[in-house]
Amino acid sequence: MHEFMGKILKKMAKEYLMLHAGKDNIPLLTDVTDYQVSVIDEDKKQKQIEIGLLGLNGKKILLVGECKFKNAPFDKAEYDNFMEKIKYIPAVNPTICIFSLGGFSDYVRQNAGKCLLIPIDSMY
Repeated sequence: MHEFMGKILKKMAKEYLMLHAGKDNIPLLTDVTDYQVSVIDEDKKQKQIEIGLLGLNGKKILLVGECKFKNAPFDKAEYDNFMEKIKYIPAVNPTICIFSLGGFSDYVRQNAGKCLLIPIDSMY
């Protein structure tokens, strides 16, 4: 059920981003898609990078986002993993946003900085 609903949350997040594009700290976007690429990491090993939400204005990447449909809060390990993946995105200072069903751990709230934390109950 959560796997299926995860896809629904991702669709909802894309719609949310397009509806709020150009306002509410969300850049003006022309498209929101996902992103997959194979990169070479710092250890010179091949690594697969998947980003759930990539906000574009034309070909320029303005936003990078993640969606988690699980009851537990989005936690430190997930946050750190997501921040690690962002290093491989060819963008300069993109807006970062995270959508989560279960909210966010204290660690994430305290360390998110300018990252937009969007709990599912505040989307609509």
